[in-house]
Amino acid sequence: MWLAGMAVNSTSQLFKSLLVTSELIDGQNRGRLASSSLYDICTRIHRISLGTSFWPGEQLQHSSFSGSAKHEKHRNLSLVCVSNMREFDQTALVSAGKYLQNASTISEAISLVKKHLHQGSTIDSYMYVDVLQRCFKHKDLTSVKQVHDCILKSGMDQNPYVANKLMRVYIRCGKVQDARHVFDKLVKKNVFNWTTMIGGYAEHGRPADAIEVYNQMRQEGGRPNEVTYLSILKACACPVGLKWGKEIHAHISHGGFRSDVPVQTALVNMYAKSGSIKDARLVFDEMAERNVITWNVMIGGLAQHGFGQEAFSLFLQMQEEGFVPDSTTYLSILTATACSSAGALGWVKEVHRHAVKAGFDSDMRVCNALVHVYSKSGSVDDARLVFEGMLDRDVISWSAMIGGLAQNGCGHEAFSLFLKMQREGVIPNVTTYCVMYSRGMQ
Repeated sequence: MWLAGMAVNSTSQLFKSLLVTSELIDGQNRGRLASSSLYDICTRIHRISLGTSFWPGEQLQHSSFSGSAKHEKHRNLSLVCVSNMREFDQTALVSAGKYLQNASTISEAISLVKKHLHQGSTIDSYMYVDVLQRCFKHKDLTSVKQVHDCILKSGMDQNPYVANKLMRVYIRCGKVQDARHVFDKLVKKNVFNWTTMIGGYAEHGRPADAIEVYNQMRQEGGRPNEVTYLSILKACACPVGLKWGKEIHAHISHGGFRSDVPVQTALVNMYAKSGSIKDARLVFDEMAERNVITWNVMIGGLAQHGFGQEAFSLFLQMQEEGFVPDSTTYLSILTATACSSAGALGWVKEVHRHAVKAGFDSDMRVCNALVHVYSKSGSVDDARLVFEGMLDRDVISWSAMIGGLAQNGCGHEAFSLFLKMQREGVIPNVTTYCVMYSRGMQ
């Protein structure tokens, strides 16, 4: 079978492919996978094969199946995977865990690896991935360097799974150039290595470097998968990325991803953030299938470009088509409303009504946005009602209300609220002081 573009010929290779895929997509390590049921493992395989897992830290991190036929296909493939894995020897899965289980700290784990290495014993990829996962969790660059040294001494630097994890830890620690060094030393690179490097540059705002690696991948015969496209589109989602993004769009259209909802959603996001809201809307309108994330991205893009009325119309349309807005939807539409002037208060009240009906009136982020937008629309009384009705408040809540009062000429009340927030143990932040001083309330 094929797993996200990688040939899998045995159950052992199947697990290794699953391992590196999970490391690439959501950072789950071998220990967590080994403790999962076989059905859950096969479910993840199927989700990856259908393209419903994404690069970490993005909004595009969840998707959903729709239709009983897809659910049935999902179930059947999982059962087939289970039947094929019954003879799988799980000794390799727990060997590293057993060896390192007594290491309570990263330094102890590294000491055990060094001892193992000094004795001339073989250190498998699982052990290195286990230690690197600890470094990843704590962003421990000093320890990563030590582990990297052990990897070089044991000759495991050419193992694509170990190299991929090492690259990801360097990227998490902000050392993208060190990750590139590991990447460049790999003689044989797989799709995950290419995608990790592209994603690392995207994560650190280096679109030109991401494009360079992407082009190199294609020149060397690499075949981008869904996660590759999500990563490179993230890199292009900036003001200077539009030209590159259009080229990637052409590759996607010719590569069989025109009906892939996550990739098409990423295209909408890329066009919106690179300044071409018209192209974003064209991609959105041409999509035969959408999910809530797609709607959120389009509404957010319209809000970003000041098309409040169009965003509000889309907010109503998504509900007419049977989609249920989530907290991100409400934050996006409230942002769009805040960017508008004509009829803004009426829109805010309508969105507020929808939010209450959907149960988001207790969501702190939504309430904070309502306080801000009501204040900006000139209805400080409505802002005050939302603020006073909140069961929990953070410094953003207090700052929004203080700023709203100051903005609407209620300076004395704003200062009183400023003192009250401190009596209640909430420490003002930079934003709080900015809204105070910006209104001449020194």
